[in-house]
Amino acid sequence: MRVEIEAKLNLCLAIRGTDGKKHIIDSLFVPAGIKDAVIGEKAEGVSVGYADGRVYERDTALLTARAVKERYSAGGARFLIEKGIPEGAGLGGSSADAGAVAKIYRLLYGLEEIDLGLLSEISSDAPYFYRGGAARVRGTGDIFEEATVPELFKVVLVPKGGVNTKICYGLYDKIGGEDGDVGEFVKELGKGRLPKPFNALRRAAETLNPQIADGIKILEKVGFVAGMTGSGSAVFGMENDREAYKYKVRKLTDYASGFGVYAAKE
Repeated sequence: MRVEIEAKLNLCLAIRGTDGKKHIIDSLFVPAGIKDAVIGEKAEGVSVGYADGRVYERDTALLTARAVKERYSAGGARFLIEKGIPEGAGLGGSSADAGAVAKIYRLLYGLEEIDLGLLSEISSDAPYFYRGGAARVRGTGDIFEEATVPELFKVVLVPKGGVNTKICYGLYDKIGGEDGDVGEFVKELGKGRLPKPFNALRRAAETLNPQIADGIKILEKVGFVAGMTGSGSAVFGMENDREAYKYKVRKLTDYASGFGVYAAKE
Protein backbone atom coordinates (compact mmCIF):
# COMPACT_ATOMS: atom_id res chain seq x y z
CA MET A 1 0.00 0.00 0.00
CA ARG A 2 1.42 3.36 -1.05
CA VAL A 3 0.41 6.71 0.44
CA GLU A 4 1.73 10.09 -0.70
CA ILE A 5 1.81 12.65 2.10
CA GLU A 6 2.19 16.41 1.64
CA ALA A 7 4.38 18.74 3.67
CA LYS A 8 2.63 21.52 5.56
CA LEU A 9 2.82 25.27 5.76
CA ASN A 10 1.95 27.19 8.89
CA LEU A 11 0.33 30.27 7.38
CA CYS A 12 0.30 31.67 10.90
CA LEU A 13 1.59 30.36 14.23
CA ALA A 14 1.01 31.62 17.77
CA ILE A 15 2.31 30.11 21.00
CA ARG A 16 0.00 30.15 24.01
CA GLY A 17 2.31 28.94 26.78
CA THR A 18 3.46 25.46 27.72
CA ASP A 19 2.00 22.18 28.93
CA GLY A 20 4.79 20.42 30.75
CA LYS A 21 7.71 20.33 28.34
CA LYS A 22 5.54 20.99 25.26
CA HIS A 23 4.52 24.33 23.84
CA ILE A 24 0.84 25.06 23.29
CA ILE A 25 0.28 26.26 19.74
CA ASP A 26 -2.48 27.87 17.74
CA SER A 27 -1.86 27.65 14.01
CA LEU A 28 -3.38 27.39 10.55
CA PHE A 29 -1.92 24.44 8.63
CA VAL A 30 -2.32 23.96 4.88
CA PRO A 31 -0.75 21.46 2.45
CA ALA A 32 2.48 22.70 0.84
CA GLY A 33 2.45 20.58 -2.33
CA ILE A 34 5.82 18.91 -1.52
CA LYS A 35 5.51 15.18 -0.87
CA ASP A 36 7.02 12.08 0.69
CA ALA A 37 5.75 8.64 -0.27
CA VAL A 38 5.29 5.85 2.28
CA ILE A 39 4.85 2.21 1.27
CA GLY A 40 3.56 -0.26 3.85
CA GLU A 41 2.74 -3.94 4.04
CA LYS A 42 1.99 -6.53 6.70
CA ALA A 43 5.02 -8.23 8.21
CA GLU A 44 6.12 -10.27 11.22
CA GLY A 45 7.67 -7.38 13.13
CA VAL A 46 7.78 -3.58 12.78
CA SER A 47 10.40 -1.87 10.66
CA VAL A 48 10.96 1.39 8.79
CA GLY A 49 13.50 1.87 6.02
CA TYR A 50 14.35 4.73 3.68
CA ALA A 51 14.84 4.46 -0.05
CA ASP A 52 17.96 6.64 0.12
CA GLY A 53 19.44 4.63 3.00
CA ARG A 54 19.29 7.38 5.60
CA VAL A 55 19.11 6.63 9.33
CA TYR A 56 17.55 8.82 12.04
CA GLU A 57 18.59 9.00 15.67
CA ARG A 58 14.92 9.54 16.59
CA ASP A 59 12.72 8.05 13.90
CA THR A 60 9.17 9.35 14.42
CA ALA A 61 7.77 7.01 11.76
CA LEU A 62 9.16 3.97 13.59
CA LEU A 63 8.01 5.27 16.98
CA THR A 64 4.53 5.78 15.53
CA ALA A 65 4.39 2.29 14.05
CA ARG A 66 5.39 0.74 17.38
CA ALA A 67 2.90 2.87 19.32
CA VAL A 68 -0.03 2.03 17.01
CA LYS A 69 0.80 -1.68 17.04
CA GLU A 70 0.89 -1.72 20.84
CA ARG A 71 -2.17 0.47 21.47
CA TYR A 72 -4.41 -1.41 19.02
CA SER A 73 -2.91 -4.90 19.44
CA ALA A 74 -2.27 -5.04 15.70
CA GLY A 75 0.06 -7.27 13.73
CA GLY A 76 3.42 -6.19 12.36
CA ALA A 77 4.18 -3.99 9.38
CA ARG A 78 7.10 -3.03 7.19
CA PHE A 79 7.44 0.50 5.79
CA LEU A 80 9.63 2.05 3.09
CA ILE A 81 9.81 5.85 2.87
CA GLU A 82 10.75 7.84 -0.22
CA LYS A 83 11.80 11.32 0.87
CA GLY A 84 10.90 14.42 -1.10
CA ILE A 85 10.29 16.91 1.73
CA PRO A 86 13.39 18.95 2.72
CA GLU A 87 14.59 18.44 6.28
CA GLY A 88 15.17 21.07 8.96
CA ALA A 89 12.81 23.38 7.10
CA GLY A 90 9.67 23.54 9.27
CA LEU A 91 7.72 21.61 6.64
CA GLY A 92 7.02 18.65 8.92
CA GLY A 93 8.79 15.94 6.93
CA SER A 94 9.33 13.42 9.73
CA SER A 95 5.86 14.08 11.17
CA ALA A 96 4.36 13.63 7.71
CA ASP A 97 5.89 10.16 7.57
CA ALA A 98 4.50 9.43 11.03
CA GLY A 99 1.00 10.46 9.93
CA ALA A 100 1.24 8.31 6.82
CA VAL A 101 2.40 5.31 8.85
CA ALA A 102 -0.62 5.69 11.15
CA LYS A 103 -2.96 5.90 8.12
CA ILE A 104 -1.47 2.81 6.51
CA TYR A 105 -1.53 0.81 9.75
CA ARG A 106 -5.21 1.57 10.21
CA LEU A 107 -6.00 0.48 6.66
CA LEU A 108 -3.83 -2.66 6.73
CA TYR A 109 -5.57 -4.02 9.83
CA GLY A 110 -8.98 -2.33 9.69
CA LEU A 111 -8.36 -0.44 12.92
CA GLU A 112 -10.60 2.23 14.41
CA GLU A 113 -9.52 5.84 13.91
CA ILE A 114 -6.12 6.36 15.49
CA ASP A 115 -6.21 8.47 18.65
CA LEU A 116 -4.78 11.94 17.95
CA GLY A 117 -3.53 12.15 21.51
CA LEU A 118 -1.39 9.07 20.93
CA LEU A 119 0.14 10.66 17.84
CA SER A 120 0.74 14.00 19.56
CA GLU A 121 2.81 12.24 22.22
CA ILE A 122 5.30 11.36 19.45
CA SER A 123 5.12 14.57 17.41
CA SER A 124 2.92 17.65 17.78
CA ASP A 125 2.45 17.76 13.97
CA ALA A 126 1.66 14.06 13.48
CA PRO A 127 -2.10 14.39 14.23
CA TYR A 128 -2.41 16.98 11.46
CA PHE A 129 -0.69 14.75 8.93
CA TYR A 130 -2.91 11.84 9.90
CA ARG A 131 -5.99 13.98 9.17
CA GLY A 132 -4.63 16.29 6.43
CA GLY A 133 -6.25 19.16 4.57
CA ALA A 134 -6.50 22.72 5.85
CA ALA A 135 -6.93 22.89 9.60
CA ARG A 136 -6.64 25.07 12.66
CA VAL A 137 -4.43 23.10 15.03
CA ARG A 138 -4.20 23.92 18.73
CA GLY A 139 -2.97 22.58 22.04
CA THR A 140 -0.02 20.23 21.67
CA GLY A 141 -1.24 19.34 18.18
CA ASP A 142 -4.14 17.16 19.33
CA ILE A 143 -6.94 19.74 18.92
CA PHE A 144 -7.88 19.67 15.27
CA GLU A 145 -10.53 21.78 13.56
CA GLU A 146 -11.02 21.64 9.79
CA ALA A 147 -10.75 25.06 8.16
CA THR A 148 -12.19 26.39 4.92
CA VAL A 149 -9.42 28.06 2.95
CA PRO A 150 -9.93 29.42 -0.58
CA GLU A 151 -7.58 28.23 -3.32
CA LEU A 152 -4.08 29.53 -2.72
CA PHE A 153 -1.06 29.30 -5.00
CA LYS A 154 2.11 28.81 -2.97
CA VAL A 155 5.85 28.83 -3.55
CA VAL A 156 8.42 27.67 -0.99
CA LEU A 157 12.04 28.77 -0.63
CA VAL A 158 14.38 26.64 1.46
CA PRO A 159 17.61 28.31 2.65
CA LYS A 160 20.79 26.36 3.22
CA GLY A 161 21.58 25.21 6.74
CA GLY A 162 18.12 24.51 8.13
CA VAL A 163 16.99 25.16 11.71
CA ASN A 164 16.97 22.75 14.64
CA THR A 165 13.42 22.78 16.02
CA LYS A 166 14.37 22.05 19.63
CA ILE A 167 17.01 24.79 19.68
CA CYS A 168 14.59 27.23 18.03
CA TYR A 169 11.90 26.68 20.66
CA GLY A 170 14.51 27.01 23.39
CA LEU A 171 15.66 30.34 21.98
CA TYR A 172 12.05 31.49 21.65
CA ASP A 173 11.61 30.85 25.37
CA LYS A 174 14.45 33.29 25.99
CA ILE A 175 13.78 36.07 23.47
CA GLY A 176 10.08 35.71 22.67
CA GLY A 177 8.46 36.40 19.33
CA GLU A 178 5.58 37.79 17.34
CA ASP A 179 1.95 37.23 18.32
CA GLY A 180 -1.27 37.38 16.33
CA ASP A 181 -4.94 36.38 16.14
CA VAL A 182 -5.28 33.08 14.29
CA GLY A 183 -9.07 33.25 14.21
CA GLU A 184 -8.98 36.67 12.56
CA PHE A 185 -6.39 35.44 10.07
CA VAL A 186 -8.67 32.57 9.04
CA LYS A 187 -11.63 34.97 8.67
CA GLU A 188 -9.62 37.29 6.42
CA LEU A 189 -8.58 34.38 4.20
CA GLY A 190 -12.21 33.32 3.98
CA LYS A 191 -13.07 36.77 2.61
CA GLY A 192 -10.61 36.27 -0.24
CA ARG A 193 -7.92 38.48 1.27
CA LEU A 194 -4.28 37.63 1.89
CA PRO A 195 -3.49 38.66 5.46
CA LYS A 196 0.14 39.09 6.51
CA PRO A 197 1.46 35.79 7.93
CA PHE A 198 2.85 35.82 11.46
CA ASN A 199 4.97 33.28 13.29
CA ALA A 200 5.97 33.37 16.96
CA LEU A 201 9.17 31.45 16.15
CA ARG A 202 10.41 33.70 13.36
CA ARG A 203 12.60 35.93 15.55
CA ALA A 204 14.38 32.93 17.05
CA ALA A 205 14.68 31.14 13.70
CA GLU A 206 16.14 34.19 11.95
CA THR A 207 18.69 34.48 14.75
CA LEU A 208 19.75 30.89 14.03
CA ASN A 209 19.62 31.21 10.24
CA PRO A 210 19.75 34.77 8.85
CA GLN A 211 18.93 33.50 5.35
CA ILE A 212 15.30 33.21 6.47
CA ALA A 213 14.97 36.99 6.49
CA ASP A 214 16.65 37.13 3.07
CA GLY A 215 14.16 34.62 1.67
CA ILE A 216 11.16 36.58 2.91
CA LYS A 217 12.57 39.80 1.44
CA ILE A 218 13.04 38.10 -1.93
CA LEU A 219 9.46 36.81 -1.96
CA GLU A 220 8.10 40.22 -1.01
CA LYS A 221 10.29 41.90 -3.64
CA VAL A 222 8.55 39.96 -6.42
CA GLY A 223 5.14 40.69 -4.91
CA PHE A 224 4.22 37.69 -2.78
CA VAL A 225 2.65 37.90 0.65
CA ALA A 226 5.32 36.00 2.55
CA GLY A 227 6.02 34.29 5.85
CA MET A 228 7.95 31.50 7.55
CA THR A 229 6.59 28.03 8.23
CA GLY A 230 7.03 26.11 11.49
CA SER A 231 10.39 26.70 13.13
CA GLY A 232 12.00 27.44 9.75
CA SER A 233 14.06 27.49 7.73
CA ALA A 234 11.56 27.34 4.83
CA VAL A 235 9.68 30.48 3.86
CA PHE A 236 6.67 30.74 1.58
CA GLY A 237 4.90 33.16 -0.67
CA MET A 238 1.20 32.99 -1.40
CA GLU A 239 -1.05 34.42 -4.09
CA ASN A 240 -4.75 33.93 -4.87
CA ASP A 241 -4.61 34.79 -8.56
CA ARG A 242 -3.22 32.09 -10.86
CA GLU A 243 -1.80 34.39 -13.54
CA ALA A 244 -0.21 36.72 -10.98
CA TYR A 245 1.29 33.65 -9.32
CA LYS A 246 2.87 32.43 -12.57
CA TYR A 247 4.37 35.84 -13.22
CA LYS A 248 5.85 36.13 -9.72
CA VAL A 249 7.33 32.62 -9.81
CA ARG A 250 9.09 33.47 -13.09
CA LYS A 251 10.51 36.64 -11.51
CA LEU A 252 11.88 34.60 -8.61
CA THR A 253 14.50 33.03 -10.86
CA ASP A 254 16.31 36.39 -10.91
CA TYR A 255 16.74 36.47 -7.12
CA ALA A 256 16.47 33.03 -5.51
CA SER A 257 19.58 31.27 -6.83
CA GLY A 258 20.85 30.48 -3.30
CA PHE A 259 17.64 28.74 -2.27
CA GLY A 260 15.81 25.53 -3.01
CA VAL A 261 12.66 26.57 -4.86
CA TYR A 262 9.46 24.52 -4.72
CA ALA A 263 6.59 25.85 -6.78
CA ALA A 264 3.27 24.36 -7.83
CA LYS A 265 3.13 23.28 -11.45
CA GLU A 266 1.79 25.98 -13.69
